[in-house]
Amino acid sequence: MTMIVNVTGVSKTYGGLHHILENCSLEVQKGKRIGMVGPNGAGKSTLFRMIAGREEPDSGSIWRHPGLSIGYLSQEPEFDPAKSLLDIAMESSKELARINEELHRVEARMADPEVYGDPAKLERVLHRQELLLVEFEAAGGLAYRNRVEGTLRAFGFQEEQFHLPIGVLSGGQKKLLGLTQLLVARPDLLLLDEPDNHLDIRGKRELERLINDYPGTVVIISHDRYLLDVVATQIIEVSKGIAVLWHGNYSEFAFEKNVADASQAKAYDVQQRELKRLEASRLRLISWSSGGQNEAMIQLARNVQKRMDRMERVDRPQGSRTMALSLHGSRGSDKALEFKGLWKVFEGENGEDKEVLTDAEMLIWSREVVGLVGPNGAGKSVLFKLILGEIEPTAGEIKVGPSTTMVYYSQEHQTLNYDSIVVDEIRKLKPMYEGEAYSFLGRFMFGKNEAQKPIRALSGGEKSRLQFAKLMLTPAN
Repeated sequence: MTMIVNVTGVSKTYGGLHHILENCSLEVQKGKRIGMVGPNGAGKSTLFRMIAGREEPDSGSIWRHPGLSIGYLSQEPEFDPAKSLLDIAMESSKELARINEELHRVEARMADPEVYGDPAKLERVLHRQELLLVEFEAAGGLAYRNRVEGTLRAFGFQEEQFHLPIGVLSGGQKKLLGLTQLLVARPDLLLLDEPDNHLDIRGKRELERLINDYPGTVVIISHDRYLLDVVATQIIEVSKGIAVLWHGNYSEFAFEKNVADASQAKAYDVQQRELKRLEASRLRLISWSSGGQNEAMIQLARNVQKRMDRMERVDRPQGSRTMALSLHGSRGSDKALEFKGLWKVFEGENGEDKEVLTDAEMLIWSREVVGLVGPNGAGKSVLFKLILGEIEPTAGEIKVGPSTTMVYYSQEHQTLNYDSIVVDEIRKLKPMYEGEAYSFLGRFMFGKNEAQKPIRALSGGEKSRLQFAKLMLTPAN
């Protein structure tokens, strides 16, 4: 197998306090399908950013095979909200995007009266257009648009959605758009950071197909055990600052990991019993030394201590931690939420209307638990924004009960202030002593160091846990 990436002895600390990776090493072999797992904040996304060249390690080195092309999909893809879905997808090939942009500028110049009214200027612009079209064709541009549109359709986008502005896309649709860019560009190595987040069933199936059929190498961060069983042939576990390679899919990894943990737990117990026995022996020898007067006994006690010091300590196995989420609200209005004849229509770039909600009706009573399901782009997030008053309906009525207090868990963490510190974010919401705040955050698996992190430095999972912590502090019902 050919090695395409070699990470050697890498360490990474944020703010001089938060040690994420410590002497971490791993290899990526050509053609492999690798799942990367580990707890939130362990450094998985940090490793991806460093391999992709978007972040530098504090120490250690990262070697990439000469000429290796890398495609990286972040947890929260960011696109220009002013551009359309198709505009962003067409930027998949940077070279073709550059030529296409220049062609648009040339076409704009041809419509300028100063150009078309001057034969010499017009001839120069036409000549430049001809050269760009030749360059566009040589780079595969004639079939490029068809390939881009075909890939968008494969991910479930309809042609009437191609001209929608990015700002109205759901989180799942943005993930699918990012996957479209990568599939069109076809880099040698794909780094996919939780690409299955927010995807509907069709999107997940297309993701499985993409990974299994991909001609290059794929490394995927995911908490979806089923997905990793279907696509992964190796698992990299990132924990306690290091990375460990396991062979097989997720189920094989989980079995081998449990066996290794059980063996470690047994070795730890045996060693602890031996240490207690040796310590008792050392104390007996000291007690027999007549207050330190018997040098022979003191020497024997020192020998026992040296033996204890030379023992390589077995780490105590760490059990998995869980989040202590508990939501309690007052009863509120009998009719918690109602909407009648609700319409939401967005205008596309080409002037065509896109109906997202059509004459929607719903009544939710107090204490009901309602699941909102549907494919990506069906209007689920749009409906939430309408209920919250962030956008206005095109028609229809939304009634919120007079005693209803709402709180919102955002798909893309918009409810968090990225410039704030974790513990400060909590204390702003509810006044409490610093110790109380740290204790409260501990219920959501934030240690004191993690609670002092800036929110922008948190992993996606940590941001989700912080959002849940904030929900618990609200009087929402």
